[in-house]
Amino acid sequence: MIAFLSQYSGFSTPLIAGLRAIAVIIGIAATFLSPPLIRHIGPIRSGIWFLSWQTILLIPVVITSFLPLSQALQGGLLVGFVSLSRLGLWGFDLSEQYLVQQEVAVNMRGEFSTTEAALQNMFDLLQFMGTIVFARPEMFKWPVLMSCVSVGGALVVYALFVRKRRGHLVHIYEKILDREGCMGQRRSSETISR
Repeated sequence: MIAFLSQYSGFSTPLIAGLRAIAVIIGIAATFLSPPLIRHIGPIRSGIWFLSWQTILLIPVVITSFLPLSQALQGGLLVGFVSLSRLGLWGFDLSEQYLVQQEVAVNMRGEFSTTEAALQNMFDLLQFMGTIVFARPEMFKWPVLMSCVSVGGALVVYALFVRKRRGHLVHIYEKILDREGCMGQRRSSETISR
């Protein structure tokens, strides 16, 4: 991304350094925003929220990389949306680490962490291979697309975990019943049937 910004978009080195600093500040902000959200709604729900945030903010990056926009505008949108998506990235990472500490047995955490590190390293190698294959700045849109697809794939896998664990992804049914005044009746009938 830095090579794309400096060579293709014409961003100066000081501007890139400033933009990177902003991206890091946004990412660090997630370390302060995540714990209260995790405590309030739980690590499973916060994880799906953060991963959804990241995916949603990466979609415009893909769209703009395929549009015939000026190089400076493409670079600005790329940096802006990727920086904001870091809230989701870091927030999900904290939610996931919380889940690991709560749900993986103490004697299995080492094995779990090494498997996680091995998978991260494998995907890093794939990222480096993608950079080699798509080395020219005008080809940068393809690694952008692959990155967004991989984050979207992670969202799908995590959503399946959430659905399996909680039985649903969204509380639409309960909210509709509650608005109609039926939730109290439904809860009492479930209690009677037990």
